[in-house]
Amino acid sequence: MATITTTGSGNWSSTTPDAPWPSGTKPTTNDVVEIAAGHTVTLDEDTAALGAAGIKNVAGSNTSVLDINGTRTINGSVSYSGTATTGFVTLGTGDNLTITSTGGAGTNAVANSSSGYCIVTSGSGILAINNSGGTGVSNSGAGRAVQHGATGTLAITATTAIANSSSGQAVRTDAAATVTITGDIANSGSGYCFTNNGATWTITGNLTNTYSTTTGSFIGWLAAGTTTIVGNIDCGNMAVVNLAFNHGNGTLNWTGNRTVAAGYRLYMSVTGATGVLNLATASAALSLANSGAVTIVKGSAG
Repeated sequence: MATITTTGSGNWSSTTPDAPWPSGTKPTTNDVVEIAAGHTVTLDEDTAALGAAGIKNVAGSNTSVLDINGTRTINGSVSYSGTATTGFVTLGTGDNLTITSTGGAGTNAVANSSSGYCIVTSGSGILAINNSGGTGVSNSGAGRAVQHGATGTLAITATTAIANSSSGQAVRTDAAATVTITGDIANSGSGYCFTNNGATWTITGNLTNTYSTTTGSFIGWLAAGTTTIVGNIDCGNMAVVNLAFNHGNGTLNWTGNRTVAAGYRLYMSVTGATGVLNLATASAALSLANSGAVTIVKGSAG
């Protein structure tokens, strides 16, 4: 195992010295890759099975880029600690990226710890993120782990699919994409786990908000589009006014056999003039066993 730091820009497959690898030696099994400031690496082949730290920017670098070319797989994790909002990993029309981490419990397939954006998609780019036993997308900074501006599909599959512990947004969609989330969603910060601004989301998993202050926070911001949840929604204890959703002009469907446990609350706020909340659909009912408190308000989010 070695940490390979780029010494220039170039294709991942290149064996030309310093374009991008020192001595022209490509990363191999269990290596960790650091992309230095000002360097762009074009992923033109699948990676080897990388080490636990996967691919990251050199600490303090805001100009490191991993650009995806074609249909590619990263066999490992991706993390970003810079401030650029143009994306550490970028993909667009014609690109199809799968990130597969096998780290399991306590690991993240994609992680952002800064005010920048780890992954930015555009055009018709397609993105899939997998981490069996671990977390798919984690945000602990003021930025975003995944900014999906593409119309291509987004799929996240993990034990905890999305986690946010700070003021940022772990995942945001801003186009008419189809989004499939398989796994739980957990918010413990003042920001959002996800924002849906025009996509069609299906979430199969349980959603929780455990932010501990009384100022309120959200699991999700439903600005537009449609979000369907197949799982429980828990907004923490009775003493804290945490919201499940700041529900703007999107449509939320919640169905299935669900529970609100004693001592816990479910709080939803519909703030948009055209926001729709469906507690059941034409094809699926909602059966809610409530031993706690359920509050649905129209208007203010607080």
